[in-house]
Amino acid sequence: MPASPPRAVLDPNVLVSAAISDRGIPAELVRRSERGEFELVTSAEVLMELLEVLRRPKFRRYITEDEAVDFALRIHDGSADVSEELPQEVVKGVTSDPDDDYLVGVAVRGEAGVIVSGDRHLLELPDRRIADGVGNTLARVLTPREFLNNLQPPG
Repeated sequence: MPASPPRAVLDPNVLVSAAISDRGIPAELVRRSERGEFELVTSAEVLMELLEVLRRPKFRRYITEDEAVDFALRIHDGSADVSEELPQEVVKGVTSDPDDDYLVGVAVRGEAGVIVSGDRHLLELPDRRIADGVGNTLARVLTPREFLNNLQPPG
């Protein structure tokens, strides 16, 4: 029986990069998730942050508001697990920025082994891992390039 593809949470900033340019690693990661090379795990909160950022006036030169909504829907529809519950209460104090803790909650709730981010608050975690109270690794934090380099095509 073939192994299941990995499950990963893409930080909203990675998704924003994918939305505004189809040439970079973030856009390649979205394409790879759509091809089934990994399962994208997201939440209502991730999608709300994505859309809020993409609707900012400074992004109009890259993407229209309609395209932003379409992209958020594409991410929603391509997600393996869209939790409607807001995960900020799952974990607290994991990162030095409390606003980033919800991504850890999405990973824990969605059983995603990886959080893909360029955010320094996540990348500065010890050993770049999220552990439970007894030292088991729940998720690792990887940059987009690191995650792309670790992906194996299905087959």
